[in-house]
Amino acid sequence: GPRRRIAAKARPMTMKQPAEWEQHESVWVAWPLHEDLWQEFLPAVQAEFVAMCRAIQQGPQPERLQVLVLDAAYERDARHALDGLDARFHHIGFGDI
Repeated sequence: GPRRRIAAKARPMTMKQPAEWEQHESVWVAWPLHEDLWQEFLPAVQAEFVAMCRAIQQGPQPERLQVLVLDAAYERDARHALDGLDARFHHIGFGDI
């Protein structure tokens, strides 16, 4: 069929992605949980993850954590590990990297 021409129109930016070193409202992270990937290292990986999350919140400009978990069971594990931190949990599938 005939090609339709789409007129490109410049739009002002409505969202700003802050640079890594700029203050953020929150940071998105994913609770490491895939045993097939981490194998016997999973407990150590989770401990390092918790240490990273604590460092994010102990800095001069603490940021809320937005934590991805697969389901309620993993949320319980992550919530327990991150106890005392400003975190919100989201049940969303993801792949560990």
